Amino acid sequence: MGRIVKTFLHVFLRSFLPTTHYYSKILKTPISFSFKYFFTLLFILNVFFVSYLVVKYNPAKINAVLTAITSSLSKYPDNLVISLKKGYLITNNNRPYFLWLDYQDKKNLFLVIDESASPQKIQSYRSTILLTAKDLVTYDRRTNMFSSFPLLYAEDQRITKEKVNEFVQSANKLSFIFPVIFVIGFLLLLAIIPLSSLLITVIYLILASSIVFLLFKFFMQKHFHFKKIVQISFHAVTLPLLLDYFILIFQPTVKVNTVFLFPLKQIPPPMLFLIFLAVFVGIGVYEGHPPPVHHRRKH
Repeated sequence: MGRIVKTFLHVFLRSFLPTTHYYSKILKTPISFSFKYFFTLLFILNVFFVSYLVVKYNPAKINAVLTAITSSLSKYPDNLVISLKKGYLITNNNRPYFLWLDYQDKKNLFLVIDESASPQKIQSYRSTILLTAKDLVTYDRRTNMFSSFPLLYAEDQRITKEKVNEFVQSANKLSFIFPVIFVIGFLLLLAIIPLSSLLITVIYLILASSIVFLLFKFFMQKHFHFKKIVQISFHAVTLPLLLDYFILIFQPTVKVNTVFLFPLKQIPPPMLFLIFLAVFVGIGVYEGHPPPVHHRRKH
């Protein structure tokens, strides 16, 4: 086991940034060696990611939130009726409805129903969810940003005190079996996330390798075997993957000044990852194929 760990760390440190010394050696090794490194790297990152999800959404936290929601819903007004029909929400109340949660020893505004509000009003309410006449709006306190989703595609329904009580009773029953559901969900995550991550990342690697292959062939008049480009991509993906998982877990907010010819914010994250990956694969291919050194003959 110690030898395997040592070998992985050796490859990881040298794959982090493409260099001629190491990447030229990659081309002399079987592609299976590079794939095993890539698979191990992805597996380790996914173990950290699933562990992060378990810590962040552990049963105690979820049960506490569920208890807070059911406790607040038990105080739902007897005469309040909320109707949703053909994407339009109306209530029989002439004022907003506020759903507060007692969570972590403080009151948190979870839901506001305000038919007359615009989506931007959620920034004033600072609630997690806002329901307007036409939209469901969510709010991220960390970034002070909101997202709006039209109610047009929601099913028609009528919410009354009776229906809310039925939901509360079902939620209370769910809390008893939730630990079992959590364990099953955790095991499913351990299987689904690594497999789906492997499939998606391989697709990205093939796309990035294809881009690099075409660029070298048609623009630089250099021909490299596609199989070897894919092999190099298994190593060149190291830093892009680390950054991708870092952003996924920690979600840092970075303010980018417009100093480029195009605004980075307008590029979708998957496209940005593909571009970043293609750049590293291209550098890896270039470093892995150093120009031949010509020795001058002595006379």
